[in-house]
Parts: sequence; C-alpha cells; structure tokens
Amino acid sequence: MDMLKNYRDEIEEIDSQMAKLFEKRLILSKQVAFLKREQGSPITDKAREVQLLELNSEHVSRKFHGYYQEFFHAILAQCKKYQKRVWDNLED
Repeated sequence: MDMLKNYRDEIEEIDSQMAKLFEKRLILSKQVAFLKREQGSPITDKAREVQLLELNSEHVSRKFHGYYQEFFHAILAQCKKYQKRVWDNLED
C-alpha cells in the first residue's frame, strides 16, 4: 500500500505542475487573442496547431503519441474557447 501512496503523491505533484502551466498557457493565450484581434487574424490557426503537435510529440515516447494527441487537442480546445471569450470581451 505504501507504493500506491508514493505513486499517487507523485501524480498529485505532476498534476499541480500541470495546473500551474495550464494557467500560464491561458494567460499567454489571452495576449495572443488581443494580438490576433488587432491584426484581424482568426483565432484558429491549423498550421500552427499541426506545428505545435509535431514539435511537442517529439518529447513523448512513440507508444504514447495517440494519448498525447488527445491531451494536446483538449488543451487547444480550452485555450481557443478562452481566446474566443477574450475576443468577444467576455473575459478581462
């Protein structure tokens, strides 16, 4: 049972780090939304999404690529949702 607690503690630490990084990503996404609106660029940039996915997939073991792709797309969906709210002046 001690090993289970150790694994869970480590997962909790990783989750905490991921939460902080996600918040940081949203804060930067907000700035990107402001710039996109000023420049008249669309929120979604498929070429950039593909580029980011390819770049970051290199950091994940090949056997986890499918899982990472789903994870990455979920993050992008939330960031685009937030950018849309910023774009529409629903978020400050």
